[in-house]
Amino acid sequence: MEKYDAVRDRLRELGGKEDDAPSLEEGNYVGKGGLKMLKEVLTEKEAVLARMEESALALKAENDKLASDLAAPSVGGDTEASRNAALKDLKKSRMEQLKGLGEAIGKLWSELDVPNDERAAFTARVKATGIRPESGEIGEAEVRRLRAVKAERQSAELGRVREAVVHHWEVCGYSDDQRDKFLEFKKDASEDENILAKHQSYLKQLKAEFEKKKPVLMLIQKYNQLSKSRLELFQRENADADASAPNKLKERRNSANNALEISKLTAAVGKDLPRVLAKLVAAVKATEASPVTLQDGRQVRRPFMYRGERYLAVLDRQEKEFKKMKEEHRAGREKRKIERRASGTGIMNPNHGAQRMGEAVAAASSASAGGVTMNVKARLMSAKRRATVQLGKDG
Repeated sequence: MEKYDAVRDRLRELGGKEDDAPSLEEGNYVGKGGLKMLKEVLTEKEAVLARMEESALALKAENDKLASDLAAPSVGGDTEASRNAALKDLKKSRMEQLKGLGEAIGKLWSELDVPNDERAAFTARVKATGIRPESGEIGEAEVRRLRAVKAERQSAELGRVREAVVHHWEVCGYSDDQRDKFLEFKKDASEDENILAKHQSYLKQLKAEFEKKKPVLMLIQKYNQLSKSRLELFQRENADADASAPNKLKERRNSANNALEISKLTAAVGKDLPRVLAKLVAAVKATEASPVTLQDGRQVRRPFMYRGERYLAVLDRQEKEFKKMKEEHRAGREKRKIERRASGTGIMNPNHGAQRMGEAVAAASSASAGGVTMNVKARLMSAKRRATVQLGKDG
């Protein structure tokens, strides 16, 4: 009983309520584990108290440090003045932090075209907190959110700009070495926050170069189209004669519309290709004759390059290659004709006439033996004449 009273008194000291202790009247808890139950309640209360005391000590230490910093005597011994100065410094620091965050947020708002109602709502939240630490936390959270949105949009926009860069590389005839000089093209967006701006600036340069070279580049495109049509026309016209030609070309040559298509191609190639080629050569030569001003002020003349080669050399090579292909094809056709004649597929067998004459004689003899009335000599002479004529033709 005395132990029970001692434990209950300790529980009351810890702030426990009278109801927390089991009653002696409720089934004689002392004899049925009531004391043990009371000790468990006491242990729990003491653990809670220990945590509260630990938190209170930590809070007291933090407050003491802050008070010490603010109350540290200045050189002149003016504690109040030092405290005011410290508060002013703290206020200035927070104001500078908020100013920097505000500038960053404003820039991101403009870049992302954030609606005015969203801007107003954010501004109202910041004003409600004043210059307390919460304002800085709100600002930093907004900066993180806006940067995430910018990164997402930038990734999509970067893809579109890169497609435009590749297109201008193609039409301007850039070589692989020229393309590799733009190092940012192979970088990831996370490596450089200004990567989109660099791509946009580079694309602007490519567009300016394209506009400057546009007359020549358009002629190059037209020449390439006509060269392709010339090759297709050549393949169609020679599909049947070429034993190695694909069946698809042979089928197209024999189609109902093939004659009209060949007629159009022939007119376009025959009329336009020489004219476009002449204009292209003249335009390239004129471009090469025009001096280019370097950064140091010097003027130099440079060859017109396309895909890493001087384009006049490219034109000369392409025309020679097509001419050579035509000559080789013509020589191949002549060779196949000779081979067919030599194999007997192109001429009549020389013995064919004599064979026919012998067959006629045999037929006449057979008929005479059967008692058929006819002039055998006349038939023999007729067969002989026919065989002689045929041998003359075959020879």
